Amino acid sequence: MIDRSPSSRKPPVTVTIFAILVLIIAVTNLIRLWAAIQYWETLVNIGVSPGPMYIAITGLIWSLVGSYLVWMLWAGRPGSRIAIIVVSSLYIIYYWLDRLVFRSHFPQQNSPFITGVSILVVFYMIITLLLPSNQEFFSRKHGR
Repeated sequence: MIDRSPSSRKPPVTVTIFAILVLIIAVTNLIRLWAAIQYWETLVNIGVSPGPMYIAITGLIWSLVGSYLVWMLWAGRPGSRIAIIVVSSLYIIYYWLDRLVFRSHFPQQNSPFITGVSILVVFYMIITLLLPSNQEFFSRKHGR
């Protein structure tokens, strides 16, 4: 017999791929946090701006937010669709502000590539949110 309860539902492939992308970003930020702590004195000694505290705090925040979003996506929580829009928008804004403000003194040769990736992620996010199967997955009530 097939169990069709909400808790046994698997996310659609497009949601799974989006969750993997978010997980990669969360892990990358966890590595950012670890590296800031591990190389704290070195970062202070070479005068990295804005400093290891900023690197550690942003790494911690985005790894926690990303992990929570992955859980929401995987579980198909009803608030996931709004969370995707809010978190993705905030992360893209944060990424570009960080890149333009704090790394402006470094060569930015890969800016066209990063711009293209940002645009592709936004389009993928929109497609993921608009597909009917995904809308149904996120809108189902879960047993509590």
